[in-house]
Amino acid sequence: MILCEAKQPIHRMLEQFRLGAKRLHEHLEPLIENGLKSVLLIDVIENSMKERKREIERRVKDDSSENPVIKILPLLFKWFPKLLIACDVCLCSYTSYGHCGILNDENLIQN
Repeated sequence: MILCEAKQPIHRMLEQFRLGAKRLHEHLEPLIENGLKSVLLIDVIENSMKERKREIERRVKDDSSENPVIKILPLLFKWFPKLLIACDVCLCSYTSYGHCGILNDENLIQN
């Protein structure tokens, strides 16, 4: 759910977390008040979505309504209208082979 209160540790990045929307709002608000002007959103799909990794390989767009970044963007625009938001478009979470690029028929990366 988009307004979840999740706070998941990122195991290889000490003291860093993936935040649900409510926690993201709480985390960003004081930072923006202190001068933060931009953020980079990096899409991390839930385990339940990993079964659908082949969507990209079948040419389904990364702008799916199931994409967590697509879900949070309207809320961030509403909450922080002056915030510059950049989005990572890495495909590695969506491909069965874990690479950021799409493979062609010869298994060569087509970035």
